Amino acid sequence: MLPAHHSWLTRFAAAYLVLCLILTWQTLLPYYYALASVGLSLLAYLLYAIDKRAARLKRWRVSEQRLHLVALLGGWPGAALARQRLRHKTRKPSFSVVLWLSALLHIGVIAAYILVSHCNPTYFKL
Repeated sequence: MLPAHHSWLTRFAAAYLVLCLILTWQTLLPYYYALASVGLSLLAYLLYAIDKRAARLKRWRVSEQRLHLVALLGGWPGAALARQRLRHKTRKPSFSVVLWLSALLHIGVIAAYILVSHCNPTYFKL
């Protein structure tokens, strides 16, 4: 059984993807951001699956830097789902840290985009 924080991260990742789709549907977020999030998440899941299989077969592995990079670029939901479902890289704290930082980064990007592009500029005057 995985630690409880993994299931929280997975739920958070699923909620994030749903939120991206809802914000896109409400035209608060550009469609390409949601597409990129879903596409990079699929890529991250695929890379984790390839790495897990390579580890079992004692073959060439996907580099940790590549896994981290895809997560940071927006594939963190897929990486979080892959970690739990495939039980891969779950004992490495650095992967949890990078996934949580990636999540916070992308939520900040979404919040900043919505604030800057959809709010009345007079709200920001002192």
